[in-house]
Amino acid sequence: VYTTSQFGQRAQAVNQFGQPVYQQAAPAPVPVYGQQPVYAGAAPAVIPQQPIRQEVKGPHCTVSFAGNPEVNGTYVLNGQQDGVASYKHTTSNIYLMRATTGRSTNWWISLWKSGPNDTDDYYYAQSAAMAPPSSGWMVDRHCKGRQPMPQVVYRQS
Repeated sequence: VYTTSQFGQRAQAVNQFGQPVYQQAAPAPVPVYGQQPVYAGAAPAVIPQQPIRQEVKGPHCTVSFAGNPEVNGTYVLNGQQDGVASYKHTTSNIYLMRATTGRSTNWWISLWKSGPNDTDDYYYAQSAAMAPPSSGWMVDRHCKGRQPMPQVVYRQS
């Protein structure tokens, strides 16, 4: 639909409600996972089971140079946390894992007391990477970690 000016010339395109139409966009295609459409919104009818992406640099990693000696040592793959591989210290309940809260994704070196919600945090690194960072570890007033900061090295055997 076009409106006309008082002089009879076409002024601009308007929609059925008289609002200007600047560009007509084609409807976006609905993504399909398997045979079912996937819709964005509060509660999709079908929740696709997507594979978890993970970048595992090695089956073992070693944490070294941490100011807390109980954190240093070998960690082995131990399931997944936050959709990526997590690692567990070979001789204690200290974990190297990723967690997302709100808009923040961090890797943590934490002692699990009775589970992932009851921990003593030693160090964290601000990173949404699929594997724990080698450097960039920090402490805040809630962490038990001390200087120097740890370094993570990956090993294949």
